[in-house]
Amino acid sequence: MKVETRWLATGVLLAALVIVAGLGLSLDEAWYGSPARLSGQLPLPGLSHTVRIVRDRNGTPTIKAQNADDAYEALGFVQAQDRFFEMDLLRRAASGRLAALVGPEAAHEDERVRKFRLDATVRTAYARATPRERERLIAFSRGVNAGLRDLPHRPLAYALLGLRPKPWHPWDTYLVIGAMYLELQDPFDHRAENLWAMHRWLPPALYRFLTAPGNRWDAPLMGKAWHVPPPPPASAFDLHKLPPRAFARAVALQKPIRMLPIGRTGLAGSNGFAVAGRLTRTHAALLANDMHLHLVLPPIWYRAQIEFRTRQGQHIRLLGVTLPGVPALVVGTNFHVAWGFTNTEGDWVDLIRVRPQPGHPNRYETPQGIRRMVLHSEQIRVRGGASLRITVRDTIWGPVVGRLPSGILLVSRWVGEDPRGYRINAERALERARNVQQAIRAANRLGIPEQNFVTADRAGNIGWSVAGAIPRRVGHCKPIWPQSWARGQCRWEGYLRPKSYPRVLDPKDGFIWTANQRIVDGSALRLIGDGGYDLGARARQIRNDLKALHPPVTARAMLAIELDDRALYLAHWQKLLIGLLTPAVRRGHPRWTELAQIVAHWRACACTDSVGYRLVWKFRKLVFHAVLRPFDRLVRKHDPHFKNPMRAMAEGPVWWLIRHRPLWLLAPRDPSWQSLLLDQVHRLVQASWRPDSGFRKDTWGRHNRIQIANPIAAGIPILGPWLLDLPQTEIPGDSNMPRVQTHALGASERLVIDLGNPSRSLFELPGGDSGNPASPFYHDEFRAWLLGLPAPLEPGRSRYILLLKPEQSKQPSRIRVRRNDRLIFQ
Repeated sequence: MKVETRWLATGVLLAALVIVAGLGLSLDEAWYGSPARLSGQLPLPGLSHTVRIVRDRNGTPTIKAQNADDAYEALGFVQAQDRFFEMDLLRRAASGRLAALVGPEAAHEDERVRKFRLDATVRTAYARATPRERERLIAFSRGVNAGLRDLPHRPLAYALLGLRPKPWHPWDTYLVIGAMYLELQDPFDHRAENLWAMHRWLPPALYRFLTAPGNRWDAPLMGKAWHVPPPPPASAFDLHKLPPRAFARAVALQKPIRMLPIGRTGLAGSNGFAVAGRLTRTHAALLANDMHLHLVLPPIWYRAQIEFRTRQGQHIRLLGVTLPGVPALVVGTNFHVAWGFTNTEGDWVDLIRVRPQPGHPNRYETPQGIRRMVLHSEQIRVRGGASLRITVRDTIWGPVVGRLPSGILLVSRWVGEDPRGYRINAERALERARNVQQAIRAANRLGIPEQNFVTADRAGNIGWSVAGAIPRRVGHCKPIWPQSWARGQCRWEGYLRPKSYPRVLDPKDGFIWTANQRIVDGSALRLIGDGGYDLGARARQIRNDLKALHPPVTARAMLAIELDDRALYLAHWQKLLIGLLTPAVRRGHPRWTELAQIVAHWRACACTDSVGYRLVWKFRKLVFHAVLRPFDRLVRKHDPHFKNPMRAMAEGPVWWLIRHRPLWLLAPRDPSWQSLLLDQVHRLVQASWRPDSGFRKDTWGRHNRIQIANPIAAGIPILGPWLLDLPQTEIPGDSNMPRVQTHALGASERLVIDLGNPSRSLFELPGGDSGNPASPFYHDEFRAWLLGLPAPLEPGRSRYILLLKPEQSKQPSRIRVRRNDRLIFQ
């Protein structure tokens, strides 16, 4: 055994050496990567005073500076040393320049993104920025480039690609924000296009029923749960009276929606909730936030603590997560106020129908008369392939993003394409906020993708509002589906002022909860719109968990809510399945008897060893498909691109049909609703039962496996995934419960802030702060995240100290590196 192990190790080592040689890497590059400077002293151009950077055992930096510009220059330095390649990916994704880095496979995505010309947008935003905002961006970019210059080697990803990193520009921060716009919103507004297809090809009453925007699961902060409207009667619509050709199977042409290299899953995520101080031991409020995104290694967030003094002498201390590439604290606390984000799922995109003038394809009608489109020629460079050249057609509202068979063009009016959607100057006010009201006013003025902003303060107050720009729609706007703006029927007149934003302050019950559900109703909802809210089951479970807490509420109790994987939303489906498996139905079917026994004792949680949860989950999915299939086919017959935009909210209509069982809304091939449901049980048994193990091996964990990967792993043959990726792991959780976890999406961080006792604040990260695979901080925090172990948010004892000192010379320092590693700005 020892001999075999030695030969195996020798073989692996030889294979690694062959791969390293084949990739043209030096041994230093391959083994050590590009380690960050952790200690010592270094002169930095632009600093006015010495900056002290202390790191703990997790590599979390604490930056201590005399002023904000020095602090954010130092933040740029450490982010570049730990995460420059990830920063570069984000700016390239937003500007449509990924193909120049990774090759032809990204060319199509670049072509789609280039339609919005975000590179031009962010340059305009930078030109319009306030002097103070530009000062911060310049200082940050100076730090980024200094950090990149100081690395002993180029980051491993560039070595694998045979490229050298390009310097950071001040406006590149806005491109990183643009990447988050693309991750969190759909500028092509496929939802509106699909809703319009349903509206065109289904009877009005059936359309209203199938697109019901709410149901009994709703859990808004303002207003009540909505009811599903009744479907049309048999006299108005009957599936049995339609000709057979109406249900002919059409080929579904699915449109690609993946916008970022970090991945776009189509699943809603993120939880943010707060508890008022009157329910805690210290009378200070508590805040919890776990943002659900595609999981990669290194994680998207970068934990840091930043300390500096304002020009007025005020001491600022910030603690939480930053987004590499952005000089700001994204989520965290200034020890007076805490804040967190969840995606609003509001309507931030309008599709506009534009009819070109006959004989003049680039002329169109506007309220001011006939206008000519502006044509932009865009070149897309492709690594290892020929460059592409596309023409972007721009209107006064936005770019042309689609064309209907009738010749009508679709134009996108999107906040993310407007320079006014990019502002971080209000972050200064947020950093200095002393109470909830000040924090909300600052958040309203931020130029970021529109977010639910949950905040809490030391005085015990809690609040909610929207962070980001809210369009001021004027006229008879119907943003649910595309409409013409040619005659002024609808228009955007700038953006709302903060005083007009909806907000919730100190609710009577002492709780605020957001989970991508509808938050408000009435006039407030008309301001935000509906961009596709998530089913309220997760929000409702969080709300009920909060109300079940016994004071005093603690940070650990808040973390327990984030980790709640109970399957409350599936309880009625479990009862339905048990009700179908009657003794008469099971007679002569031993597999059905085994199924009934397992489902009856299903444990009601998305636990990794639960067979019952997996079976109920799969049964619900089969029923959904069977019930909605005839309606989807009616639309897809006319629009092969159609994809049902209401899947998340279909729980209401589907459950109404199962309860009431109207025969006229049953597919003609099914003799009865009971027969349809039993047919799905049969399909469930066929898919899940195995001769050697029955149902026992079909556990939820076997299905819900996660493997957090590094995007460069595929560039290293054979050993890449083994060396750089985390092992595939069974993990609890699902989409309609607080512990959101699928094979691709999950909590990109978990955070609980106790403003009364910050040392009890908690934090979990699915990886580590460093993007260097050779670093001890590469994935050192993953285990605590996986197991839900409470770890402190505050950094631990100092292990490394780095002093950044003002450089005496005005010329940038020249760092000695190997000739083959020289960076382009030396």
